[in-house]
Amino acid sequence: MNRDALFAIFEKHCGAEWQQTEPVALSAWETVEALWPLNEYFRPNYQAFRSLQYSSAFEGKADEALTSFAINGAWGLVSVETWRVILERQQQAITALPLHEISGGKPWVFVPPTLPDTALTAAAVLVVLHGMKLPFPVADRASYEPSLKPQG
Repeated sequence: MNRDALFAIFEKHCGAEWQQTEPVALSAWETVEALWPLNEYFRPNYQAFRSLQYSSAFEGKADEALTSFAINGAWGLVSVETWRVILERQQQAITALPLHEISGGKPWVFVPPTLPDTALTAAAVLVVLHGMKLPFPVADRASYEPSLKPQG
């Protein structure tokens, strides 16, 4: 998690008073919904990275790209190897979050109650994907087709 960037997002969207509010937890499904729009970025180039092997050497670059996206709303220049790391993190997160909640786990994402819906993706990216340790073995994504809408 990039705490400094997360707090900057809160300050930008809620003002300094966000610190005086009681945070609200996002459910697993709300967090999945917040991460789902990343598919919009995977879709145009997924042919290039869907079968690329995951390389932990690009995890630091993935964290930099995720922070840039959350703070600036833009990815900057991102290598195909870095995209592969971001894709794997997002896919594992949208699998792990509901499983964690179903098994009685506590929520991962807490936000100020005044944070607008438009900022939830940035918050979820910084809390869940930034620095994420993969909970499952890396998957072969050769047949992955990113959907623009959650199923279910």
